[in-house]
Formats: sequence, C-alpha cells, structure tokens
Amino acid sequence: MTAGAVQLPYAEVLRFAFPLSTTLLQQFIASIFILLSYCIPFFRELAQRTWPSTFYHTIPPIDTGFHDYSSADNTKEDRRLSWNPNDARRVVVLAGIIVTEYALTSYAFCFAPLEIYIIFRSLVLPISILISKLVFPNHQVLAAVWGIYPSLLLSLGTIFAAYRHDLPWPSEAVWCAFVSSIFGAIWPVFTQYAFTSMPVLEDNSWHTGAYFELSRDSKQQDRPQSTFTLWKYICCVSLSCVALLSAAVLVSTELQQVSRNFYVNGVLFQWLLLQIQVGFFRFAFFCSTLLLINATCATTANFVIVLAYASQMAILSFSSLLSSQKVGITVCVASGVWFFKNQRESVDTLFSWIEKQSLPRYKGYFRFFTPWRVTVMALTMVSCLVGFQIPSFYRSETQLPPFLPPTPDHDSYLGSRARPDVLANLDLLVDECRGPYEKPEKLRDVRKCMDYLATQQDIYFKVPEVGRELTATVTKQGPDNSNCGGPIFLYHVWWSGPPSWRTELFIKSYFYTQRLACSRLWVWINADHHPDALTSWVKHPSFAKFLPFVETGEITLKEWNLPSRIPISPTIDPLDRARYYAQPGQPNSQGEVFVSDSIIRDASGQEYIQLYKPGDQTQLTFYTVASSDAARLIILHLHGGVYLDIDMLLLRDMRPLLLPGRAFSERWGAHADPTLYNNALVALPANSSISSYLLSGGARMGLMYHFMILGRMMVSEGRNEVDSERGLLKLESAFFDPPWPAMDGMATGRCLVPCLRSWSDVFKARISDDEWSAYDGQMAPVSEHGNNRTMENFFRGAWAYHMHNQWNSVYEQGSWIDVIARSHDRFFTGAGTNAYGEKWTGKTLSQYGIES
Repeated sequence: MTAGAVQLPYAEVLRFAFPLSTTLLQQFIASIFILLSYCIPFFRELAQRTWPSTFYHTIPPIDTGFHDYSSADNTKEDRRLSWNPNDARRVVVLAGIIVTEYALTSYAFCFAPLEIYIIFRSLVLPISILISKLVFPNHQVLAAVWGIYPSLLLSLGTIFAAYRHDLPWPSEAVWCAFVSSIFGAIWPVFTQYAFTSMPVLEDNSWHTGAYFELSRDSKQQDRPQSTFTLWKYICCVSLSCVALLSAAVLVSTELQQVSRNFYVNGVLFQWLLLQIQVGFFRFAFFCSTLLLINATCATTANFVIVLAYASQMAILSFSSLLSSQKVGITVCVASGVWFFKNQRESVDTLFSWIEKQSLPRYKGYFRFFTPWRVTVMALTMVSCLVGFQIPSFYRSETQLPPFLPPTPDHDSYLGSRARPDVLANLDLLVDECRGPYEKPEKLRDVRKCMDYLATQQDIYFKVPEVGRELTATVTKQGPDNSNCGGPIFLYHVWWSGPPSWRTELFIKSYFYTQRLACSRLWVWINADHHPDALTSWVKHPSFAKFLPFVETGEITLKEWNLPSRIPISPTIDPLDRARYYAQPGQPNSQGEVFVSDSIIRDASGQEYIQLYKPGDQTQLTFYTVASSDAARLIILHLHGGVYLDIDMLLLRDMRPLLLPGRAFSERWGAHADPTLYNNALVALPANSSISSYLLSGGARMGLMYHFMILGRMMVSEGRNEVDSERGLLKLESAFFDPPWPAMDGMATGRCLVPCLRSWSDVFKARISDDEWSAYDGQMAPVSEHGNNRTMENFFRGAWAYHMHNQWNSVYEQGSWIDVIARSHDRFFTGAGTNAYGEKWTGKTLSQYGIES
C-alpha cells in the first residue's frame, strides 16, 4: 500500500465494515476492563493511594480546572455525597455524546483513510476553546499567548501532518469525521461542566477541589470511598454507552448484515484479539481523559488528545512521509513544548504523584520521569521515526560479483513447444501434487511434484482428439493471429507507479515464454489520484523500448480507475440469487433499487454490483494493495484471462493450463487449510458465475477482496475446489512459487534445485553452501568461466517464479536474476533461442540496462 501513509495491523484481513456493531463490541470490552480494574490489586492500590490525591492541587488561573467553579458550602460531616436524578441525567447525556462520537469515528475508520480522521481532529481544539468560553463565560479558559496560540498552532500542524494531495474524500465518511470531531470537543467540556455542578466539600481543612477529592487531613480509610465514587462514575458512563449502542444496533439492520456477510471462521481468534486490544485502548483512553480533565481542564485534555493523534502519523507511517507532513509533525511537537512550557504548574500537577509518599516503593523508579525528561524522550522518538523515512535507510548496496554467469551450450532445455490446442489435465496435476482433498499428504513434498512437472508432460498434457500425439511447435512467433489456431488469452498485470527494470523483467519473460500469436498482454496502470499516470508511462525512458509492441497491439496499456458499479450477468451463482431480498425497497428517482446486499438493478433491468455511490469517492483507492486485490477480480470479471503479479517471472507457456477454461488460483504456501488461497496468480472466465460470486462477496463485506477472507467464504459455502463446475480450483505452490514452502519451513523430502534459503538469494552472486545440495547432475567449476547457474537449473518444471516483492533489491552480476536477464538478452538480440528452441522474429528489443 505504497500510495497511503498509514497502515494498521491486519487492516486488510480483519477489516469489519459494520461500524455500529464494531463500536458496541469494543465498548463492551472496555466496560469489562473497567469493571475488572477495581479488582486488580495493583490497580486498586495505585488508585486508592494515588488517583484521589493526585488532583488535589488547585489549578492556576492560566488553566482553570472544573473544580474551581464550585462555591458550594459543605460541612465536614457531610462527606458522603449521594447521587440525585440530575446526576443520572448527566451520565446518560454524557454517554450519548460519547456513543455518537465513537460510532461516527468507527464509520470514518471503515470508509475513509485515517488521515481524513486526523485532519478533522484539528477542529477539536478551536471548538473546545469556543464552547468552554460559552459554558464558563466568567472564567479564563486559557491565556491567549500561553494556551490559545499553541492550540491553534497544533491544529494547523495536525492538518499539515496528515494531508496528502491524493487523499480520497468519501462524502459520508468525511461528514462522519467532521461531526465526530465536534462531539469529540463537546464531551470533555460537558464532563467538566457536569463535575462542576456536583457538590464539593469545602472549608478550612478541605481545599477547593473536584467531586472525587478528599481533604488533606482525611484518614486513609476515607480514600477508598472517594476512589469508589470515581470508579462508579466511570462504570455508569461506560455501561450507559453499552446500553445506548445495543439499542442502536438492534434498531439498525447491521445484525442481519453481519449474519449474512461475515466470514471469520479461520481468523476468529486474531479478530477477537484485535477487538480486545482496541477495547483496552478505549478503557485506558476514557479513564485517562477523565483524570486529565479532573487535573486540568477540558481544553488541556483535548490538547493532549489532538497531539497524540498527530503523533500517530510518524508512528504508523510505512511509506515515506511528504516534506509537508514532516513539517507538520515538527510544528505539532513544537506547539506541545510551547504549551506545556507555559503550563508548567499544570504539568507539575500531573506528575506530582511521583513525589507523593503514597508510593514509596515506586518512587525511585518514577523519579526519572520528570516533565522535561518525558518531553525530551518524546521529541527524540518522533525525530527518529521521522528520520527513518529518509530513503537512504532503505537503499541497497550492490556487491562486486565474484564471477560472470556462463553461456549455456543450448537454451532450448524445454524441448519443442506443445501444439496450440494441447491442454493440461488439471485434475491429474492436482492429484499428483496434492493428493485427496480430505488428506493432502503430497502437498509438502514439492520436489516430487517438480520432478513430475518436468518429466511427465506426455502424461498430463492431452490433445482434444484421440490418437494425436504432441508435435513440434507452431511456426514463427509474431503478431499475426493466423498462427494461433485457437482462442487468444489475455494476460493482465496491474501496477501503481512508474515502470522500472522489474516491469521490464516481467514483460520480457512474457515474450520469452508465451505463444505470442495466441496471447495479449494488458498492462493496467493505476490512475486513481494520478490522472497522468498513463501518459507518464508512455513517456518514461524505461518503457520506450516496448512502445513498438504497443503500436502492434501485442501490449496494451490500460488506464485503471476503480468503477463505482460493475455489470453482472443474469446467470449469477445460485447462492447469490438466494440472497436477494424477498421484498426490495422502493426505486429511487432514477428507477434504481437494491435487490440484494451490494446488488442494484436499474430501470432497464440490468443488475450491477455497486462498490460505492456513483460520483463519490472511496477509501479503497487510497490503499494500493487493497486496490490491487479488487482490480484483479474486476478486470478478470470484465475481460477474462489470467492475472499475474508483476513481481512474477514466467518460466513456461501458460496456455495448456488456461485452455481447459477452469477458474483457478494458487495455494498459500504449503498450508493444508483449504481456505488459504493466494491471489498472486488468478485465472477466471469473463462474466462468469464464479467471478460475480467473488465480486459480490467482497462488496457485501465492505469491499474486502483479500483472498484470505474470500477463501473462507468459498469454503464455507462450497465454492472452492470441491465444486469442479462452479468453484475455484487451487493449484499447488510448485506450479508458480516453488520455494515458498521451504521458506516457511514446511517442505518435506529433498530440497529443490536451486536450494534457496532466502527470497533475496536470487539477487546475490554468492553461491550458498546449500544451493546445489539436491542437484543430481555434474557440477561445473565455480569460476569466471562457468558454473551451474543456467535457466535449465532454475526450478525446472514450474510455470513461474514469484519474487515476493523485494522491491528495493538490486540484482548482482552473476546472480540468478542476472542469469535470466542474460538469457533474455541473447534471445532478443538473435544470439540464442528461448527455452523452446525458437528464434525471436519480432521487433528489435534492446538489452537490460539500455533504456531505448
């Protein structure tokens, strides 16, 4: 997801696009933590000895706390304060405000990038200051120079820290983020107002303070009563939030949608663990905010909250920050230093518990955490995190090669190419490399499968007519369609960004291995938020050598923009047909009506899968990997063919695998779990029931197109390989990703040839000790004149090799990638043949390292 800055753990796999239900579950978990908190001995001791006494200090005028506003005259004997109906109403109102903010926040997180939410959090401080002045007109909320100016500077810095020019702005999610920020500013002020309206004990022995405080000379046994009062208040607010959210979920239709569209049977534990983590954060955030309001005031609490949100941009950024974002983060840190420097007495109040005698055992440990030391530590951490965004941290250094790769005696190690009508027996291949579906005992023995693929072509290849044997290849390759003698297959790749040597490697491997008369390569260039991407590709020097093939139609450059709707065929999967509403709603002004979750029918009767409202924007386009997951399925549904990740390297002709017309993908490593599909390579017929099924399923789950989720949906509904007609077949890793099981430590039997231990080994010239440990041939001397690194010995039998990203790697001279590049160069310059013994007869194609 290189286009967006912020990534959250498991964001693709564990995404749950039902905001009300998510908020309810997280708040319920937070309430459990609150209820348990009083029972934890350490928490209880810390709370009883520290929290009530932490905030007894009178807050100075520069940052007026809510406990300075009360002038109630109470007696020393009236220490136990009882709640009245007004207190209950305040609790319910506060819970309603918090619930509204949390629910809107969840919706914004579901359907807009985190940056959008953080941008609108910049409004919290100005709104909080304005509301505080209206609610407390007779009191100085913050001094202009000391408080308001740093707050406004923080708001401005937050906008710069989060803004990116390519951000999508989904209208509904944007409104939710905006309204959520308003409520986020209101509820701390309301809490402050609610506390000031409660009776406070005050005389010579009781200094002015909060509702939850004790007198200076109170006895130790009085402290648990105050602690319990604070804890009871937090519990009441939290449980009220749960009750209000439960009512909202019941009134909405989310429960029915969740029951129809939620597939977590394979990751239920991880998903629940994630929700528990968020619930614990809600618990810590809510309690600490109340205590911070108690110690200072609502505006100070909001300042800390906004500063924390802005700091997330440095912590959660996985791609390079823009210069403006770095400036924004720096401004936020500077505003924090300015604010707390002028609010030093309030800061001392927050840290005063370190000096108290109530924690003598921990005093030595906590003495280090003075306000200024904490500030310096925070500045250092943010600086390091921003510094790690410098590109030099990721720059790869190329080592000098110890030798040059050899020139093989012959390049045609695969023999003659099969006829254009020869097809592979996919069921036989799966049986040989996996075994029975119920007991896949063969799938980890990758070497045995590879040997079968390399030597038994006469068995698993078949011709349509009985009695015909495999013959030599067809005539010379070229753009003339008359040489095909069968259907032409489309090969699709999708890319976001400029072309590079990696795109050149894929395109040349396609030319080197595929039957060009029967194949067409469509390169889809991501133009979402980059409208000039296609033009940039055409003008880029790295792609100039392929422009003649664009003119002849052998390569087609396609501009990709995520469509809002996708037409589907009337012959959709029966499972999808069964999900149609028994009674659809009323048509809109255009005569359109939703007939099922995510499926809309227009006035002419044509049905579409609706990804988002036409004319709107969606969060999905901001995340490159998620966009790629959706793009490959949409492209295959509309046009058919096979999709391949651009970091794959084609080694054999794919046509025999595609001719049977079966929909297939590949297995995730060597895992026996039937739900674990990998979408690095997917083949689907155009406008088929399986393509509509996958697209509508992802749309029903909130544009969730990760194959780990779709795989669970297919298995739970019987649309995996158990259904040979309507299901998605899963081919083993040996076909397209041979070393993956060994990399995961799951392979059994002999190692492969070459025997690699790391994904980066193919880029290195150094030969590891294990590389030829399983090689049965004669070893050549490793010198500048030759070695065994030839394409014939590179995972022979596999149709492709997957590099698994490695985008920052640079191949060394003498490495496996260099061996492959040199084989390509010999083929395209006429100095050699491809693996099938064919000469290149197409247009001139320059070598690697030469731009045109």
